[in-house]
Amino acid sequence: RFTLDDTLPLVAPKPKSLSLFTATSPAFADLTAKLLRSLDAAVPTNDATSADLSITSYDPLDPVLPPGNSIIFVEDSTRTGAYLKGGIVAEPHPLMDGLNWQSLLVRETIELDRLSTDTVLLWQDKRPLIFLREKPGSRQLCFNFDLRLSNALNQPAFIVLLHRFADLARHVYFTETGEP
Repeated sequence: RFTLDDTLPLVAPKPKSLSLFTATSPAFADLTAKLLRSLDAAVPTNDATSADLSITSYDPLDPVLPPGNSIIFVEDSTRTGAYLKGGIVAEPHPLMDGLNWQSLLVRETIELDRLSTDTVLLWQDKRPLIFLREKPGSRQLCFNFDLRLSNALNQPAFIVLLHRFADLARHVYFTETGEP
């Protein structure tokens, strides 16, 4: 007799859209296009200040790092370095849990300036390959080698790490704004 309670309306949850600003050199254009397609609910934006996440390349001739949540790739145009030697060690961190980097091959390239407060996530011998820089209200995932001079793009751990970091950027947005 009371038909209103005979149905249960459901609303399927959907992830918060992630506005993504890309400021990489043309050398990384294919990679950034793939990342944009692979990240759930990622929307490109041309406004770096309003972006939830920026993907940039680090040029030593213009060593300015972006503000806010960022993924930073080193760009080394010399392409002459030898392969790094030494064991690869992942530090215990939620971003790195269960990821296997043992088959990663990296050539010697320029490095980012690392701060004492940065958290190294992946080492090869004494060189930090990937580190996390945290500032109030933002995080930066720094790849301290040129991805094009490595086999990182073929590593499943690479894309999983990027997805985890993007989800972390979504979490920072929610905790700062209080939005559901």
